[in-house]
Amino acid sequence: MMIMQEHQITSWWSDRLVDQPPSIVTHAITLYDDPKPLYETRFTTSEGDLVLRVFRDPPWLFPFLAALHRAAQLESNWDSYGAIPVRARTVIGSVSVMDRIMQDDSPEPSVVPLADGGVQLEWHRGGVDLEIEVGSDGRPSGYYRRGDLEWEEDEPEPLIAQLIQAIPELNPQPTLP
Repeated sequence: MMIMQEHQITSWWSDRLVDQPPSIVTHAITLYDDPKPLYETRFTTSEGDLVLRVFRDPPWLFPFLAALHRAAQLESNWDSYGAIPVRARTVIGSVSVMDRIMQDDSPEPSVVPLADGGVQLEWHRGGVDLEIEVGSDGRPSGYYRRGDLEWEEDEPEPLIAQLIQAIPELNPQPTLP
């Protein structure tokens, strides 16, 4: 995946992305490298517009993007307790982490807005609880539980590796006759 700003950013947790002040210019998020997208969708945030170009369309992608879009449209004080809107970096981080961990047959997550401008992506299926919090700075952290096995991680590379292992557990396992 490539995220385009004035220069290419190839790592979604890059210091260039996290430490720069948000720009009002349009950011383009490109999923998969192909000459012609299947479709584009625009996220309007309080910090500007994000354009997502989609070149491949696994079944989980549209429901995920629709839920993320709804969360990104929330206004200040959406919870009546002073919550801030979902941040542009949150959208970029959410799309980036999903692009890296999801398989075509993966189930879509529930997308829950957080009061600090982040979102939580969560699955609770088949005895597995998997939660990814993407903060307002775009950085992810994760929590996993299945039976007695439990972990939390907030470092990007180990988190991605653990999520890649956990995602297949969310699919129902075929039963033998």
